[in-house]
Amino acid sequence: MSMLRRRIGIVLLLSVLAMGGGVCDENRISTYNVERLGITGSTEWNALVDVLIRVDADVAMIQEVNGADERDRVPDLADAAGYPYSATSSISGTMSGNLRTACLSRLPILRYESWSSVELSGDPNANDIGRDIFACWVDPGGDLSPWVVLTVHLKASPGDPNLFRRQIEVQRTVQAIEVIRSSDPGSPIVLAGDFNEDPGRGPFGSPTWNAPPPGLPASYRLGNDITFPVTYDPFVTLADAGMTLRDAAHEDDPATVITHPATNRRIDLLFTDMHVGLDGSEVYDSCKDDGVDSPPPGNWLPKAGAPLPCGRSTDAADHLDVFGDMPRLAVDQDGDLIDDSIDCAALDPSAGTPPEIEDLRATPLPNQETRFSWGSVPTADRYDTVRGDLGQWNSGVCVNDSDPDTSDTIYDEIMIPAVGTGWYYLVRAVDDGCGGPGPWGTTTTGTFCAFP
Repeated sequence: MSMLRRRIGIVLLLSVLAMGGGVCDENRISTYNVERLGITGSTEWNALVDVLIRVDADVAMIQEVNGADERDRVPDLADAAGYPYSATSSISGTMSGNLRTACLSRLPILRYESWSSVELSGDPNANDIGRDIFACWVDPGGDLSPWVVLTVHLKASPGDPNLFRRQIEVQRTVQAIEVIRSSDPGSPIVLAGDFNEDPGRGPFGSPTWNAPPPGLPASYRLGNDITFPVTYDPFVTLADAGMTLRDAAHEDDPATVITHPATNRRIDLLFTDMHVGLDGSEVYDSCKDDGVDSPPPGNWLPKAGAPLPCGRSTDAADHLDVFGDMPRLAVDQDGDLIDDSIDCAALDPSAGTPPEIEDLRATPLPNQETRFSWGSVPTADRYDTVRGDLGQWNSGVCVNDSDPDTSDTIYDEIMIPAVGTGWYYLVRAVDDGCGGPGPWGTTTTGTFCAFP
């Protein structure tokens, strides 16, 4: 009886790791059509830098980087505005107007992608995007999956040819989002840009085309993957792809939502997917920037530094900067109790790093053996068991060779410790796929045990 008590007493029961809990991860993301960067040191350039600093976004997506000279000065703009990382899109096809987009980031840019219609359609003759669809993968740190921020600058102007082109560009944007979801299913996705369409002008749903309309550019080549009919409904197309339009208004002025003052339209927009929430958003106009949240509360976000003079936004660009504070939401798409943000296979319920074993139990058997058992955990293909001398941490050895079936949730111990000594046992789950081994347990301070 004393031996049994000794054996049971040495089992270490470890606290559970809440893999499916919420993740603390929020970024401010902005979209800004700047018209042009301006000459370095000019009023336009300095005003643009001032607005970027004041808005204080973690990731700023820029439209209308004009020509090779401005492309080469994007790093200078990033440096002046306090962004250590930047990337610029390519120019593909024949209809870009020599305009690029760019990403400025305080978070490390892990990679970026500039998609043309050829790449998205698979048709080598496709030429149906004006400006490339551009995306940056940024690193939030830790073990979290990267944020992916896309930017677009869609075809402008009314008329059938332009509406058709804009709708096709939205469909290409959805294809880019699908590529991202395939490669990074657990990553938050934000779509930001100049859509050259005002959601307030809807409802849409017309016109519908059964063939490309007349009046398209001579170089326009619709990719052979596009099927007809095609209906002009850009925001429904994005909503059907799981992208939510996020409302933004001027500071302390919820009724004013315009982002392009010259045309009195709201065309600079932010969309998010299921992994992204919204803690607030704003259309920045320096003339309304007084540094405080005037009553009634709302439609205001804190910014960096002092308010800018009225007119500084006009000096900087013909559009207004639109930004939002976006937390990552806890999402578990495959139901394996592992948050997508740390799930190496967010769409595969059989794969992912297993959680901690939380219910290790010891039961005496009639032949003086002891059975150790525990509950199964998601994504586990097998279990590792370690036995060590009590009082000598890191003295343990793996006893899997004594376990006839490491895929079940029991281990029968046939050995008995010497009188006056004791053993401890640790068990961890292992995913033989991408997840690898789970933790052995956590210390009293909440950190993972590093043994063995």
